[in-house]
Order: sequence, then structure tokens, then C-alpha cells
Amino acid sequence: MSVETAFRVSVARGYEALRAALTQAPRGTVAHALLSSAIAQCEADVAGATRILERAAERAAGTELDYVIEVLGPLYVSADNLERLELLLTAPQVTPKLALSRETLRCVYTVRQRRAPPTSDLKDRVAAEDNGLLRARWQQRLAIAAYHADDFETASELALAAVRSYTAVGAGRGLAAAYSLLYAIHYVATGDLELALHYARLQEKSAKACGNESLEVAALVARYELAAEMGDHGALIALRRRLRARTLPQQYKERFARSVADVLYHAWAADFAAVYVAVTHLAGSAHSTPEERALYAGLQSLAEVGLGDAAAARRSARRALAHVPTGGRRLRPSAHARRYLHVAHGLAAATCLLNGDTVRGRRTFEKKTLRSDPAVSSLEAVADGADWRATSPRVRGYSRFVAAARDAAKPRRRAILSPAEHLVLQSMADGKTAGEIAEDLDRSISTIRAHICAIIRKLKVHGQRAALAKARKVGLVS
Repeated sequence: MSVETAFRVSVARGYEALRAALTQAPRGTVAHALLSSAIAQCEADVAGATRILERAAERAAGTELDYVIEVLGPLYVSADNLERLELLLTAPQVTPKLALSRETLRCVYTVRQRRAPPTSDLKDRVAAEDNGLLRARWQQRLAIAAYHADDFETASELALAAVRSYTAVGAGRGLAAAYSLLYAIHYVATGDLELALHYARLQEKSAKACGNESLEVAALVARYELAAEMGDHGALIALRRRLRARTLPQQYKERFARSVADVLYHAWAADFAAVYVAVTHLAGSAHSTPEERALYAGLQSLAEVGLGDAAAARRSARRALAHVPTGGRRLRPSAHARRYLHVAHGLAAATCLLNGDTVRGRRTFEKKTLRSDPAVSSLEAVADGADWRATSPRVRGYSRFVAAARDAAKPRRRAILSPAEHLVLQSMADGKTAGEIAEDLDRSISTIRAHICAIIRKLKVHGQRAALAKARKVGLVS
């Protein structure tokens, strides 16, 4: 099998077709490496796919090296490994058919380094390419460059062009990847979560049809996160069950574990102790980015408002507000990172309003970064008493949490235990240990202990025995 044929199969065909083609490529050849790498990507082993291509690049030359770079370059882009990408771009190119490949890769590299968007001339030359598969890949690559340059209109236009090109040549794997890009564009740019959800569903359908587990699971996780942010309780539960029933590839297991969707699920039930435990665990994860940790701090501050711990809420809110978008040494922060920070600052500012730190809260909402994001700015109205259902779908899940914390912070309700705390208190009155209560309520023992601490604090006593005695005295338990 020629390297060109192997390339075409590796980027266009589904999982079963790839396995069949692999038997026709001799081991040790670049063709075999291209097919093996594609199979690894379908199985969500992106690191393994990269290693296979790196070894192939060491022994390849001429046309074979050009095709390896065509596949390996985008993997470096997705991993933000721009140092390795820079080395690839220095290799001489000899294949006329791939003349635009290196230019489109260089365009992405330049944007990530210096924020220069793709030129009209390059877009026109790519659009004129006769080979539909190559045209689709290069359109998608330029869409990624435009996305990172914050030119979301151009990014969407190019991604849709890539969808049309992939559809015309029947390249299911490429089609699923293009839908993934359209999901990301609408998630962070337009704020149209309905459209983002539409593309996530198309991504899942396309990935499933071609046997690409990696992109299929990525779409499921994206839908799960969207359900949480849109406040869709039914969809959240259904997707949570589907994801937990699957054996997830490691990279998506980590992303699923870092999702704030479970946090919001507990938040809507006003289970502030469960929220506190969950975000404390997330914040301690080695995989969390600074922007994610800021979001966790904002969520934690609201949980502490709900638990009645004003001092802790103040500290967590200030920690969230201390984060600013800095990016890496040479890279600007991604659109996703900036969105996380906007939400983190909005949640922290809402905490300030609920916690009596009104001046800091109002000043935060008046800052340019939040004023330019009407959806996040609407959290101020919710903290002031507005209905969370009237907010943008983009932040409706967060608005619902702000409303729950707001209601818990009302003076007439501060001494009243939450429904979850009542359950724990009743179980304590029945003589059950923290471990037994955790098993009965399907919660972690850390969450139950946090509930017990909240009960003791709210009843203004010292210790569990005193809490039970006072609860019986005031009629909370029999």
C-alpha cells in the first residue's frame, strides 16, 4: 500500500475500515504507521498516536515525511506543543500535492504565537483546491487559526465549508472533528448553547457511525457540560448515567471527573455541603488549569454562603477574583479560559452581594470584562432577587445556583437546615454512623461529615450529641 493511499484511508475511513487496511500495510512502513496512528486516535489514545508518528518521522524522508507531517502537525496543535510543531515546519517539503499543507500549519502556529489571522489569499487558495479531502482538512485548519485569533465569524464560515467538503468525500472522522470545532465556536463565541448542543449531537452521531470512540465520548461529555450550564436537570441525569455506564478512555475520564456538571447538580438541590466537598476535590486536581481553579473558587464561595460561613465565603470570592487571564509565556489565553474567568468573576461578585460585601460586588460587575458579557452580568440581577429562569441559557445553571445560595442566605432561613441536612440529622437521631449514612444516601463520607459540621454550626452547639439534643428540643427530630 502506498503512503498516499494509507494517508487517504487514515483520515477518511472509519474504525473497521482502518483495521482492515492495516493488514495490507507491511509492518515498519510509514503507511503502517499512518494507519496505526489513526486507529489509536479512534481508541482515544492520542499520546500513543503521536508516538507512532514521531517514530515514523525519524525514519521517513521526502514524500513520506510530508504525509507524516500532514497528520502529526495537527496533533501537536491540539496539544499546544508548538515547539515540536516549529521543528516540523523547518523540514523541506517535496510533494507538490501538499503545497498548501505546510502553509496552513504555519498559519495556525503564527496565530497561536502572534495572533495573526489567516489571510484572504490563503483562504481563497485553499477553497480552490481540487482534492476534496485535502481541501476539507485545510479549511478546518484555517478555521482553527481563525478561532484562536478570535475571528469567530470566519472560523464558523470555514468550519462549515469543511463540513461540506468532508460530506462530499464521505470522510466521517473528519466530519465529526469539524462538528466538534463548530460546537467549540458557538460555546465560547456566540453563546448560542442551543446551536452548540446541535453540533455536539451531530458530532456524536458522525463519530458513532465511523467507530471513533474518542470523538463520540468527547461529544457526550460536551453535551453533559451543556446540560449543566443550561440548567437542564433531566438531560443532565440521563447523560450522567450514560457516561458512568461506559468505560471511558483516560483523557475523557479525567475531563468528566473535572466537570462542574456534578457540582451544579448538587447546587440545584441546595446540597451546599456536597458542593463544597466536590469543588474542594476539583481544586486539588493536578490537571486543573488556573482558570478552572478560579471557577471552582467562585462555586465554593456560593456553597459557603449557603452553609452560612460568611468569612470563608469572603476568602473564596477574593481568591476567584484574584485570577486574571495571563496565558502562557508566549500564548494568549484561549477563548475557553477567558469564559471560565468571566463566570468565576460573576459568581464571586454575586457572592459578595449576598455576603454583605456590596461595594466589591458592584465594582466587579461594573468592570469592562463583565459588562462586555451580558449573560454573566445577569448574575447580578439574580443575586438581587430576579428569577434565575429569565437569564440567558448560557449561564442558567449557574444562575440557579446563585438563586439557591440567595434563598439560603435570607435571614429568616439561616437557622433552617437544608433538605439534605434534615436527612442526615434524622439518620443521626436513628443512631447511624457517618459511614452508614453515606451508604444509605449514596453520598461520600466526606460530604456527610461536611453536612454534620454544617448542622452543628447552624444549631450553634459543640459536637454531635449537643446538636441532637438541641434538635430534639426545638422539634427538628423526634
